[in-house]
Amino acid sequence: AILFTSEETINLDNQIFDYQIKDSEVIFQWQWGDKKIVKSYKIADDYLFLFNLLVPTDKYQLALTLDKFLNFTEKDTQEELNYSRYQYYFKKQVKGIDLKKMKNNQTIYEKEINWLTMKTKYFLFSLIPHSSLDSCEFLKERGGIIIYSQPPKEFSFSFIFAPLEYSLLKSFKIGLEKAIPLGWPRSFSLAILFILKFLYRIFGNYGWAIVVFALFLKLIFFPFSRLQNEQMRKMQLLQPKLEELKKKYKDDPQTLNRETMQLYQLYKINPFMGCLPLIIQLPVFWALYSVFRQTIDLRKASFIFWIKDLSVKDPIYVLPLIMGACFLFQNILTNPDKKNVFLVFFFPIFLTLIFLNFPSGLQLYWLIFNLLSILESLIFQKGGFKWLKIKTKPKP
Repeated sequence: AILFTSEETINLDNQIFDYQIKDSEVIFQWQWGDKKIVKSYKIADDYLFLFNLLVPTDKYQLALTLDKFLNFTEKDTQEELNYSRYQYYFKKQVKGIDLKKMKNNQTIYEKEINWLTMKTKYFLFSLIPHSSLDSCEFLKERGGIIIYSQPPKEFSFSFIFAPLEYSLLKSFKIGLEKAIPLGWPRSFSLAILFILKFLYRIFGNYGWAIVVFALFLKLIFFPFSRLQNEQMRKMQLLQPKLEELKKKYKDDPQTLNRETMQLYQLYKINPFMGCLPLIIQLPVFWALYSVFRQTIDLRKASFIFWIKDLSVKDPIYVLPLIMGACFLFQNILTNPDKKNVFLVFFFPIFLTLIFLNFPSGLQLYWLIFNLLSILESLIFQKGGFKWLKIKTKPKP
């Protein structure tokens, strides 16, 4: 800490302080001429400690330096760098500066900042000022924060060093839980996080919690996937009629399009219904991605055999490869247009390549969901075709 005016600078870090310990508090005192400067550190609970600096005059401003960014804790330091950032909470909004994207030191001048943080992938160090600040400077080269405070006689701050655990951060009641970037829509991510925690309390393993969660979502999405199966089966039954139209109007694309749409209307077919289940799942998918990437709950959470951490990718790529094979099989099973080579064959390969580096928890969820979808399609094909053929006949 440095006290300064336009004429004088006093570096308190270079002074020799006397100290005494009282319970959970350490008090340092430095005799400054006929004055005394007192600073104290007090442990308030497991994650919170208080800092107080008492100066016998109000002419000095304070520059308090946190001179190093948080140490990285994960094996993949490059990935952790991608999630490391400075954050500050101002007018109920979290604003951030990515450490990786910083080119120079950055200074902010908002006075009524509720808190400042240095955040890595799973941990944060937060500073909560008890009075207004003049400015705050985020450091690029060595990392760290310098805060410049107004000149009262007493400077007081709280510090929190804690994991990015939602319930814990929320318990401080200062909006610190918003430091966890849960993506959009945030409400989806929170709901999924709470459901997974609830299932974890029942099964004692996040892997099995994800399996049950996938089954739960499959039941919720069943009406949409059933509608998708019906639409696809109707399309299969109409293929001969569609082929006739293509031959009949091969030189008249406008008439072909009009007649095709009329045929769809006659048999109550919406060609876009096949995409509906996927579209509905997208918010859930992105919410799951954010939960698996950004919350500490799944860190080091093992499942079976080689899966030791559900928050990182499958180290031997078994899950994404099986998932891709299942997706390919499902496409062959349900796709009525075998001529669409990209959709049937190349899209599963493309999706598998994307999933290779996703968290294994997300890979597990998608694999289980695909297996349930295949089972649903097989059951539908065994028992659903007979009554569906009758249903697709238009009314006279």
